Amino acid sequence: MDSQIQRSNFGALIRSAYWAKRLAERGRLAVESARESARLRLRQIMSMRPVVLILATIIVATFSIMAPWWQVCAWMVPLAIVWFFAPVACKKLLTRIEQGNEHEIVLAQRSLLILAICNALIVGSGVWWLGLGLPDEKILFLVTLLQSMYAVTALVNASSHFPTSAVSTSINLMSAATYWFHTGWNGAPIGFALVGLLVLLLRLSRQIKQAFDAAVSARYENQCLQAELAVEKQHAASAKRLEQEKQNAEAALRQAEQANLMKTRFLAAASHDLRQPLHALVLFSGLLDTASAEQRQIFVQHIRHSADSLNRLFGGLLDLSRLDAGAVQANWVATRVKPLVENIVSEYQPKAAAKQLALLLDVDDAVAVTDPFLIERVLRNLVDNAIKYTAAGSVTVSAKRKDHEVRVAITDTGIGIREQDQPFVFDEFYQLHNPSRDSEKGAGLGLSIVRRLCDLLDHRLILDSKPGLGTTIAVSMPMGRLAQPTISDAPTMAESTESLRGMAVVVIEDDSRGRIAMKSLLDAWGCIPLVYESAAEAVSALQAEEMSPDVLITDFRLADGLNGFDAIISLRQLFTDLPASIITGESEANWTPTSALPEVPVFQKPVSADVLANWLASVR
Repeated sequence: MDSQIQRSNFGALIRSAYWAKRLAERGRLAVESARESARLRLRQIMSMRPVVLILATIIVATFSIMAPWWQVCAWMVPLAIVWFFAPVACKKLLTRIEQGNEHEIVLAQRSLLILAICNALIVGSGVWWLGLGLPDEKILFLVTLLQSMYAVTALVNASSHFPTSAVSTSINLMSAATYWFHTGWNGAPIGFALVGLLVLLLRLSRQIKQAFDAAVSARYENQCLQAELAVEKQHAASAKRLEQEKQNAEAALRQAEQANLMKTRFLAAASHDLRQPLHALVLFSGLLDTASAEQRQIFVQHIRHSADSLNRLFGGLLDLSRLDAGAVQANWVATRVKPLVENIVSEYQPKAAAKQLALLLDVDDAVAVTDPFLIERVLRNLVDNAIKYTAAGSVTVSAKRKDHEVRVAITDTGIGIREQDQPFVFDEFYQLHNPSRDSEKGAGLGLSIVRRLCDLLDHRLILDSKPGLGTTIAVSMPMGRLAQPTISDAPTMAESTESLRGMAVVVIEDDSRGRIAMKSLLDAWGCIPLVYESAAEAVSALQAEEMSPDVLITDFRLADGLNGFDAIISLRQLFTDLPASIITGESEANWTPTSALPEVPVFQKPVSADVLANWLASVR
């Protein structure tokens, strides 16, 4: 019972809301119809001034010949005054109804009704006023005809508001009809004709009013429909935008969750892979004090091996960090592919031979548009990875021209990669056949670096592998033309160090172990190492000993608050054009070269001995 009462109350509430809406719409329609009617009549009155002036001139010129001036002026002057000043008042009323509310519209309708009554009284009195001294019925008929014409023209203006039209037309025509009935039976036909004309005009006025209301209603409904359609479109656009924003937010959330998951996995794998060689290094270092000479040599080999593993892992992590930070910039040039690939294959021949693998070469003499240093890193990683995971058979490195591209492919006869694993082989620390994370099998960073470098170079990376048949990884580069001579190969390590004997090298390093290592390395090369902790110490010592160094190597972040660029500037004040370089452990995003030293090379730690030797030989 209660549910029925609730449904009944709900239905009544819906019906009342519906009829309230309909009444409100009807009320707004009535207001808009009245506003449009007043607007139409006011604008027509404002535009009638020239017509009234011409008509008044014709009437005065016509009747002044047949009637005394005072009679003509007595009729025309009030009419001219009303119609002359009416547009001024209408302009003010138009402003009020455009800007005002329903009350202003009612006042405008009332003012227009009063104006129409006054005008009808003046026009309708014409036949009486002129007929007082004019026995000529032809003249009076002409006046009556003018009144009828005026009534017809006024119908067009006033029909949008039926009361105004009915009152003004009735006053105008009935005053003339009354006059003609007053003259006797001779004027009765004209009087009846005027009454008939009045009935016809009133009927037409009502029809025009109905048509006007229908037009206003249709336009209002059209405007309402357009407004509703615009609102619906706006709502649809808002809903679509909100849905798009929701999808974007969900996608961003999924991406953030995936990135967080990848970061967690990355940190876990990196932590494990760092701890493994570090743990071995700590254990072997602790055994050195109590070990025999023979055991020490074995332990030192293990320590070196662990240090190499750490160095490779740190190098890979730093490379990934620099690539992700956008610190690596590519320099695309026309590069001969054949000598580049031949050098890599020659370098890896001993490693392949140690596993009894055939390292084959099939290379066209092609030119590709790429960064020679970055693409060399890509190909080295791919060749190293292929040899590492191929137990028997061969590794083939090929470079072929195809459709305006140069495709370098590394094909092995290894165990292959399953299709479901292929999307993940370029992720960090992803190793298919190393679940125990054995450092002997690498850290799992090589292919992830390859993918990032290929993305940076805008080179296509293609993977084709079948389990049991082997794997092919190809890099596709745009073909180019050699625009400049190729650069000769860098000197060998032996050639570089041989030319360094007697070279005075200033080293500024605030880390004591770093100073010892650099001094030992330079001594081994036959250089004269001048090692200092700060730039101020170096300047003081060199001035006191009156020595002239050949080259400067400085760390970037120094203990005295200065950086490597400051140290170079300080020493060049004493030794003009002193060759210098900076070695830093900072990422490239954390240091900015000074514009005064654009030629100073910056090496990222760890720096290999051959890189330092080659650079020192180049500035000797």
